[in-house]
Amino acid sequence: MTLSDYALDCETPRVEAITEPESQKIYVDQHQSQIARLQYPAVIVGYGPSEETLPDASGIIKTTPNNVVRHEQSQLQIPGVALRMDGGWLVGSDRGEWGGELAYIGDDGNSRIVFEQNIDDIFRLGDKILVVSGVAHMMSNEGMVYRLTRGPGGGWLPAPWRALPGAPKRSRLTSDGRVLVNTYGGGAVLIDAQGGMSMAACTP
Repeated sequence: MTLSDYALDCETPRVEAITEPESQKIYVDQHQSQIARLQYPAVIVGYGPSEETLPDASGIIKTTPNNVVRHEQSQLQIPGVALRMDGGWLVGSDRGEWGGELAYIGDDGNSRIVFEQNIDDIFRLGDKILVVSGVAHMMSNEGMVYRLTRGPGGGWLPAPWRALPGAPKRSRLTSDGRVLVNTYGGGAVLIDAQGGMSMAACTP
């Protein structure tokens, strides 16, 4: 399987994707029944007029700097991706402009949010756990790869590791032990376990 279907600026990149075993990695578009068992409570955040805002003469409720407020709604979230860890799963969700988060779901059913960002994918690369994150919406087009480490209490701690040239479109492990991230407007980027970054080579 090549990544020609996923590359943005390179129709035929000379890299090969690998399929991670289902015991270690599952996606909502491929493993719906399995990943549905990993749903967790999340807070959906949006911004709009306050409930006290009245419609104008045309019956339209307009959003202005003076009436915009933060709205929150709790719901059970089915993750888009899940990576198996000792004792549980790291799971990530991407709701676009409505946000997303990385969470940890223990085998005991308990869950906790690690951090709030739109999550494209989660990888085990060498001795590192990497999280590909970002959002492309309106004027925003940002991407970041975070590295996760264990804190003193056993919780997961995220730290920015490598900045991407754009928000992630699709990410995959490659057969030569790297992560390929196809970005919006920034091309296809390869990242190795030491943090080296390069653009994916293209077949002429």
